[in-house]
Amino acid sequence: MILGGLLRTNEGQDETLTSKNFLIFGGATLIGVSYLISKTIQYNNEYLLLKSVEEYNKRNSPRIFFSPTGDGSGIGVGVGGEF
Repeated sequence: MILGGLLRTNEGQDETLTSKNFLIFGGATLIGVSYLISKTIQYNNEYLLLKSVEEYNKRNSPRIFFSPTGDGSGIGVGVGGEF
């Protein structure tokens, strides 16, 4: 939509749904909404993964050591005990 808005010329009648400003604003809004939805889904998935590891460790052996870090260094994962 943004690309279409940038390529559109304002010659002739300015139609409401295909105007240059509407297309650019609509495209930017879709990008923003998509980003927020993906971050929300990612946060919920990480929460469910942590809860799943905790439930597994309550009932099973070997234990899984899971420590997600917020500093961007990645995820620490390990298995303790013997099979």
